Amino acid sequence: MHNIMSLFHVTAIWDDEAEVWVAEAQDFPGLIAQSPTVEGLIQELASVAPDLAELNHVPITDGNIQFNINLSRCATIPLAA
Repeated sequence: MHNIMSLFHVTAIWDDEAEVWVAEAQDFPGLIAQSPTVEGLIQELASVAPDLAELNHVPITDGNIQFNINLSRCATIPLAA
């Protein structure tokens, strides 16, 4: 029998003003995290996800949570004069 992990889709957008990645998941109620690094963002998600899953009755199939994190950052590149 295969163990199937619960997979959630997270969107992370870079906030230039705050200089952090801000992440949320439409399919995981209440899941919001922020960090100046992607690695820190993953740690934040891991920190808050278990309690939020329990509080919001998010179905977790085998005790593991997997996140598919899509990062978006807009960059301005000056053209040479």
